[in-house]
Amino acid sequence: MSVVAQFTIPATQFVLGELLEVGSGPEIQLESVIPTGDSVVPYFWVGNEHADAVQVALEESEFVDEVTIVDSSQSETLFRVVWNNDVDGLFGLIRDTDAALLEAEGLGDDWVFRMRFSERESLSEFYQACIQKGLTPDLEEVNSPFSSADTSSFGVSEPQREVLLAALEKGYFDVPREINLTNLAEDLDISDTAASQRIRRGMNTLLSGTLASREKRDLDSDDE
Repeated sequence: MSVVAQFTIPATQFVLGELLEVGSGPEIQLESVIPTGDSVVPYFWVGNEHADAVQVALEESEFVDEVTIVDSSQSETLFRVVWNNDVDGLFGLIRDTDAALLEAEGLGDDWVFRMRFSERESLSEFYQACIQKGLTPDLEEVNSPFSSADTSSFGVSEPQREVLLAALEKGYFDVPREINLTNLAEDLDISDTAASQRIRRGMNTLLSGTLASREKRDLDSDDE
């Protein structure tokens, strides 16, 4: 059975975190990592106030072959970066594994990753490979999102859980809303972008782990 693992790693041990100096700079939401041949192409969101500086830093990096602005909204910009074959470390491990990166977020001096592995043995192999490369991942959570016995968090990360509960308690989901996104983010001391992303991704994870998984179990039962 597949498992989802959440772990943190120091920004200095992750090429994107080190390059963009997350500790004193922008808050970054990694959208996805898609293996393409021997390279890894990340898509990530950055607040518009940091977009120009991020673009310059990436264009000047020796590890970057191409930088493209894919999309933008009123508050954030979506980048696509093609890394060259010199990039290693965590990106190299993601490139060489069958794991799927669900999300990653640069906050302060650390990056938080959530990855899906086909089985626990694959997670163990990935973790050991990180240690061998001198990385120090802090494994915070492991769960099986489609297990009916695992309903404590439904695979939602702790930051997502905090935002979703606050949004529920403060009336963000009410009609009409009792609090807007800006005020909700201020109450939690995070950016509008982070609040929006956590709500969207948290809701996606909840629906996948509840309604979608129940439908899957019903279909499996019908086939028996």
